Amino acid sequence: MPREAALTRPYLTRPNTEQPYYDVTDPRWLPLPFAPWPLAGWAEFHYMGVPIRIGEVVETVHRVHGIGGVYQPLAVVPQISVNLAASAGVVPLGTTTIPFSVTVRNEQQSDADGTLHLKLPSGWTADPPEAQFHLGSDSDQPMQFTLHPSPLGDQSYPIDAIAQSGNNQFTEGFTTAGYPGLRPYYLYSPATYRLRAVDVKLPPNLKVGYIMGTGDDVPDALREIGVEPHLLSPAELAQGDLSAFDTILIGIRAYSSRPDLPAATQRLFDYVRNGGNLVVQYQSVQFPAPYTLTLGRNPEKVVDEHAPVTLLDPNAGVFTWPNHITSADFDGWVEERGHSFLGSWSAEYTPLTEVHDPGQDPQKGGLLEAHYGKGTYIYVAYAIYRQLPEAVPGAFRVLANLVAAGKHPPQQ
Repeated sequence: MPREAALTRPYLTRPNTEQPYYDVTDPRWLPLPFAPWPLAGWAEFHYMGVPIRIGEVVETVHRVHGIGGVYQPLAVVPQISVNLAASAGVVPLGTTTIPFSVTVRNEQQSDADGTLHLKLPSGWTADPPEAQFHLGSDSDQPMQFTLHPSPLGDQSYPIDAIAQSGNNQFTEGFTTAGYPGLRPYYLYSPATYRLRAVDVKLPPNLKVGYIMGTGDDVPDALREIGVEPHLLSPAELAQGDLSAFDTILIGIRAYSSRPDLPAATQRLFDYVRNGGNLVVQYQSVQFPAPYTLTLGRNPEKVVDEHAPVTLLDPNAGVFTWPNHITSADFDGWVEERGHSFLGSWSAEYTPLTEVHDPGQDPQKGGLLEAHYGKGTYIYVAYAIYRQLPEAVPGAFRVLANLVAAGKHPPQQ
């Protein structure tokens, strides 16, 4: 149904009157992002001269321990679902082999056999060229490929996964969207992966500890550029040897979600004092730091993703090594520049950037660096974590420089 039709709400006229009434069972009354459920039963009758139409979606019941019967609409989905773990990712320039995983799921009540192959950019090959699958009812199978690209340029490369079963081809997958107690809806995505080759460098054998906050894709992004982060557990944060890491990276909103993090404040300060590199991503509450800084009662945001970013000191180490960062590395960002920009900070911190929305005061609290003892403390409010799942190249280059800051060679 065209969107234009959905914008015009239908109405009927009551019999023998000019009084309109709205038929809310008409599909055009459904919220625009949602299609009607495929199966429903309806009854139409008149009561005291008024037409009444009622209906119910066909449902299935699932027995859940502790809850009982859980009713959900009967779904009609493709026989085979082809799912990718992500829709985009990066590899460094010069990469010669790329692991690639696809999950094929059989949604039928009977077994399914078929093959899976990849549609690759010109000059690329896959090992194996195609993979066989045999799936029982309501089961899935992860399938692994090794890609051999032609020489990579600084650009994007699309990869399509195609499953063949019988006479049918399947080129999309779906996930269930919703929460317990709400009707589930199915979010379909094409089985297409946008692989971006990025000119990104890192020092060898970099050891990064990650303190996960409310959840993000930063650890996966680090793996894409050759760093295997170690997710620090509460026990390791409280008692482990933090000096084993060149950098400790604190995830978004970690101070709100991890009670063990404030308790480890002095250990983290000692880590920096002894030569460590501590990088704190944006936080939603006031948090401890080696020197005084404040978010303010209503921390500033910069929501225009096109807002120009000015490097206040282009020669700062975080912009010059191991990747040369310029304002162009902030091009192509999505959704926003960042939030929880600092409101004030002591003189020990050096603000490194400035950005602002139209009509907003200049925001210099998005990226600050301070030297504490032998080490480095960095706060970054820029929404790097939002850019990584979209394979924005500049965000990976900035991230690489942040985690490498502790190994910057001595300036001549």
